Amino acid sequence: MKDILGIGEAVYDLLGNDATVTALVGDGIYPIVADEGVDFPFIIYRRDDVSYDDSKDGIYGQEAVVEVACVDETYHGAVSVALAVRDCLSSFRGAMSGYDIDNVSLSSSSEDFIDNAFVQTLKFTIEI
Repeated sequence: MKDILGIGEAVYDLLGNDATVTALVGDGIYPIVADEGVDFPFIIYRRDDVSYDDSKDGIYGQEAVVEVACVDETYHGAVSVALAVRDCLSSFRGAMSGYDIDNVSLSSSSEDFIDNAFVQTLKFTIEI
C-alpha cells in the first residue's frame, strides 16, 4: 500500500480525469502553488494533515485532509469550479494512482478574495 503522504498524486489524477473539471480549468491543476501568470480559472491542492492507525502488526489505516482551492476572477466562476471539484471527489471509492481509497468526504469549505481573485476552498478527508 502506498503511503498517504503522496495522496496528492491521486487527487491530481482524479481531478485531471474528470471531464467537468477539465472543461472548466483545462490542465490548470497545481500542487501547492500555481505557475506564475497562469490563466483563470485554476485549482491548487495541498495535503493539510495526515493520521495513521497502527497496531503491533503495522499500519492498517491512513487518513489525510487535502485542501483544494478553486480560483477564478469571478465569484460565479470560482463557485462553478468548486461544485465540479466537490462532485468529482466527494464519496469517491476505488483505486486511483496506486491508492486503494476507502472514502473521500467533504469536511469543510470557505471562501476568500486574495490578490484580485475569488477563492473557494474545500477540505476533503481521504481514507485509504
